[in-house]
Formats: sequence, structure tokens, C-alpha cells
Amino acid sequence: VDFEVIIIGSGVTGSLLAALLSSNGLKVCLIDKKKPLNIDKNQKYTGKTAALNLFSLNIIKELRLWEALMPEATRFDKLYVWDGEGSSSVNFSASDIQEDNLGFVVSNNSLLISLRKLLSNLDSLSFMFDQEVVEIKSKKKFTEIYTSNGEKITSSLIVGADGSRSSVRQLLNIRSRTWSYNQT
Repeated sequence: VDFEVIIIGSGVTGSLLAALLSSNGLKVCLIDKKKPLNIDKNQKYTGKTAALNLFSLNIIKELRLWEALMPEATRFDKLYVWDGEGSSSVNFSASDIQEDNLGFVVSNNSLLISLRKLLSNLDSLSFMFDQEVVEIKSKKKFTEIYTSNGEKITSSLIVGADGSRSSVRQLLNIRSRTWSYNQT
């Protein structure tokens, strides 16, 4: 087995998981079809944001990323959730759980820039960028991953963190239910 964990997709979720596992000594490979480490600092604000709840915030702090994100983070202390038909809703606030806030909203790219700095300094993390996963074969004790450049790597665990149009899900014939939110 080449890696303990292979993570396919290096957005916020994949990168955060790679950082956590690698910083705890696991041998991890992060695969992406793009070259995601090249984020220009001038691209901090693309309109995409990440809402970090208290649990996520603890992970960000554990990885020592919060100091860089805090100056531009916006806290939220109330949350209102409703279903698409308007038939039910939930409204709660930080005071309901005896907290000062429920979390913070940060720029997606700011979070990725901080993560990229950390990822590039982790010795137990390998990268395979500019490559697509073209085949996944499950064996009895491990899984084989084949990439678009002809490489084969193996792992005991693979994680599909490659977004809503997941190639991992498609390659493994995992069904999903989708619907339109009528948003762009």
C-alpha cells in the first residue's frame, strides 16, 4: 500500500482533511485535476465564502490557521434554517447554547491560501496535481487508483472530496439525488 489515505479533490474539504491527517503523521496523497496550490493573494475575494461552525473553527485553530483568517472573518450568532417549501423552520442563536457566537464566515480563497501554506510544509503529504482519476479498483485489503497520466497508486482508504459532480462517485457508481436551487 502506497498511502494510508488518498484524498481526491483539494478544495476546502479535501485540503482540510489532508492537513489534519498529515499533521497527525498519516501518509496521505492529495489528488486534483487542477493545479490548486497556485492561488494569487489578489484573488482573496471571489464571492465564495465558507461558514465555519464552532467545530470547524476548533479544527482551524488546532491547525494554527485562525490567526491569519481572524482579521477578515465575520462572526455570526444567529441562524435561521427553513425548508424549500416554507413548511418548517428552525431559528436559534448562540445564547441558546451559552456561546458568544455560532461561528465565522471567511473568504473561501483566504481559507485555501492559509491551507496551502500549511500543506506545502507537511512531510507526510504527497501531491498529484493536474491529473484525473480515471479508474478505481477495490481489492480485498486496499484500493487501486489509476490516473490520467498512467500512474497507479494504492491505499487502504480513499476519500472523494471532489465536489457535487464527483468523478469518484461516478467511477464507483454511487447514486445521488439532486435538485435545482435555481441559483447560479
